[in-house]
Amino acid sequence: MDANTSGMSEQFARALGELAELRQFPGAPKEFWPRFLGAVTKLVSADVTVLLLGHPGKTPRWTKIGEVAANSGPSRARTALTANLEPIAERTLREGSFTEENDSISGAFIISIRLKLARPEDEVVLAVLLVDSTEASAREALVRLGLAADTPALYQLNLAARQAKNDVEKFAAVL
Repeated sequence: MDANTSGMSEQFARALGELAELRQFPGAPKEFWPRFLGAVTKLVSADVTVLLLGHPGKTPRWTKIGEVAANSGPSRARTALTANLEPIAERTLREGSFTEENDSISGAFIISIRLKLARPEDEVVLAVLLVDSTEASAREALVRLGLAADTPALYQLNLAARQAKNDVEKFAAVL
């Protein structure tokens, strides 16, 4: 992908390239998810990105399985995001995705989307905090996240296909 001719920023082009690679990623999930979080963080220029795994009928209902922060310093907007992860995840399950202004003084927006997985009953939510943003840029970030939301499903399906191919080759070798 040539970032100069497409008019995209270099960071955006790198994030798109990484997402394309992750769709075919042959590695383990413990390697995939941190790379995916890093790529979507770059894709939307997020200040904080959090990955949540749902456990229907269990306590706790949601588990944070990953987080990427642009800076480690505390902020009112970041505290509001992390303190409300469960309501954010529940709203995302109901609505599929949303964007909401979190703090008008800092221009902070919370964006959240349910990720697509190979098993539709699995619940994984991506919550993002944008600071010093506008409503238009927050909506654009939601569109970008929507385009990346199928990456985990494609990774899982590709991994399953590789395993099936290996199993068939082993079986054929035995015959």
